Amino acid sequence: MKAFFRRKENCLFLGIIAALLAFISWQESQIADLQERMMNIESSKYDDQLTNLYWKGGLVDDTLEEYGKDIHHLQKKSSEQEWRLMQLEWDVYGK
Repeated sequence: MKAFFRRKENCLFLGIIAALLAFISWQESQIADLQERMMNIESSKYDDQLTNLYWKGGLVDDTLEEYGKDIHHLQKKSSEQEWRLMQLEWDVYGK
């Protein structure tokens, strides 16, 4: 085994292998970094989508509240008109 390491060609071969292992390790760290950045981008997009949904939900709530007020107002006016109509009927046909 010692003879293997003493030959110049074998040392060069081992140096190339060590350099390739270092390069592979560096690439793996770059890939891990890229994956982490992509996850952060996706999570920020998800957060933006949630924020938009909450905002739109708030607008819908406000709109529904306005519609509720309008419905209540129309019901009140309708009952007033119905009462006035009954009063007119009583005047015309007698009590």
